[in-house]
Amino acid sequence: MKNIYIFLLMLGLSQHSMFAQNWNFNWGGIGSGNTAATNSIFKFNFNKLDFSKLKDANFKININLGNFDFSNLNANNCCVEKPLVDISFGYNIEAALAASALIQQALDDGLEKWFNRQHTVLKKEIEKQLGQSFSNYDDARNTYFKYHEKIGIQKNHTSIESKYNARRLDGENKRSISVKNLKLLRLRENELKTGNINNSSYGNFSYNGTSLDQIQSLSQLQSLWRNEYSTFSNVQRSYHNNYYTYLKIKSIGYITNYNDPLVVALFNKQLANYNRYDRWKRLDLMQAYLNEIRPPLALPSGYISPKFYATPQYLENYAVKNRGGGKSVFDDDYVYIVFGNIINSHFELPQIYYNQFFHYAKEQTEKLRNNELNKLLNEVEIKPCAGDPVINPEIVSSGSSGKKGGTFGCTRTDKTTCGGVYGKKNHSGLDVKANVNENAFAMYSGTISSIRNTFSPGKYKGNSYGNFVVITTVINGSTYNIKYNHLNSVSVTQGQTINVGDIIGLTGNTGNAADPDVIPHIHLQVFNSNWSQSLDPEDFLTTKFDSNYNPISNNCQ
Repeated sequence: MKNIYIFLLMLGLSQHSMFAQNWNFNWGGIGSGNTAATNSIFKFNFNKLDFSKLKDANFKININLGNFDFSNLNANNCCVEKPLVDISFGYNIEAALAASALIQQALDDGLEKWFNRQHTVLKKEIEKQLGQSFSNYDDARNTYFKYHEKIGIQKNHTSIESKYNARRLDGENKRSISVKNLKLLRLRENELKTGNINNSSYGNFSYNGTSLDQIQSLSQLQSLWRNEYSTFSNVQRSYHNNYYTYLKIKSIGYITNYNDPLVVALFNKQLANYNRYDRWKRLDLMQAYLNEIRPPLALPSGYISPKFYATPQYLENYAVKNRGGGKSVFDDDYVYIVFGNIINSHFELPQIYYNQFFHYAKEQTEKLRNNELNKLLNEVEIKPCAGDPVINPEIVSSGSSGKKGGTFGCTRTDKTTCGGVYGKKNHSGLDVKANVNENAFAMYSGTISSIRNTFSPGKYKGNSYGNFVVITTVINGSTYNIKYNHLNSVSVTQGQTINVGDIIGLTGNTGNAADPDVIPHIHLQVFNSNWSQSLDPEDFLTTKFDSNYNPISNNCQ
């Protein structure tokens, strides 16, 4: 009868989840006088009990345990989880899916000890990947999130850096063009103010298709200036913003500190996303991170995939918002910055004076803009057309021979014979007008093959070319030696590689050009590769001359 009571007791307890397994009971000494049951083992499998036929049954079970003694009940096997392997890492989708399956199995079986143990497993894997130790799982996880976002920064900032670098270079080019236009207009303005209306030194240059020598009044010039200044202001504002955004996005690529504000902001997003899941899904998400499932790599639909918050769009917005440089002085509202500074420095200023000080702020803003523009204008060097040694080259007259005497060949009048013609004298080069101490430019790229720089400025010596530079260059496959004579000084060295438009020295009047009756000029000579033949330099100039030896405007700029 007592055995029946024990059975009913076990039957009642079997409805609890903890008894959903096989149990072994030691019945030794379970009741007085029942020696037959001593040391007997009974096994009950409560999973196989079928209560389906008890539906709609109305019954009551009374259990009287009496003086039963459970002191020797053997429950060593109570509540032991069935074994399950730990998460492992293969750093691919297959490994991540396998880990997800383990987590789901542990969840279904209620394996709490297994769950807690996986935090140690994850911590060790983080330490392995990052090469550092952590005191607890949370610290390891947080550092890994920052590490993960730093990877995203390095991966995604390059496209934005390229984007803003392209904008910067485009803006730099547009600004250079606009500043050069303003420089030309300023030069022409200076000529007009001195009364030089019809003989501009910059006739070879043009502004928006109009040759500068066709701008013949200050009112016309000022109208053109206003239009170009407006263009420049817009270009400068855009360039300023893009330039400083480019610098910021470029600096982002060099972030190494986990406490950098950008990394911290991205980490907070990662942590917020992590914490919105339950603990089992957080475990699943973390193993996916450690198995290196990073965008664009993603797990199949239905699984939680890691993400980068350091997207290109996020990084661009961050760089734009946090760029340095402030506002460009050419911003329309820069005057309010100046005005604010004035008010802040006069914090007790009555409002009745605000209009007066705002007018002053406008004047100060205009001064700042003019200073900035003048700085840019001073950096612009107006160079001649490629193929010309000076800006707007002209042929110098030579005594009674006139301008023709400054050209190449038997062009000078003398009591000698040249080319079989008596009364003519050979001129071995082209005399190009050049004021003293103006820049002389390389007509073509090449190598400095010879120099002389022993004459002091203006030093005379008969039958001498004074200081000179020789550039050896290749034009259309043929080698030529181009010699620049009568320079005041030389600024290049022998063997130096030179590019077209580079400054090679200062023009002057050394050698026989120091004669006071001689107009300062460059005596330009061209020879073949072995110096055996002298060629007409005019054939190598970009600027051409009419039958009266006056330059023909070519608007090469």
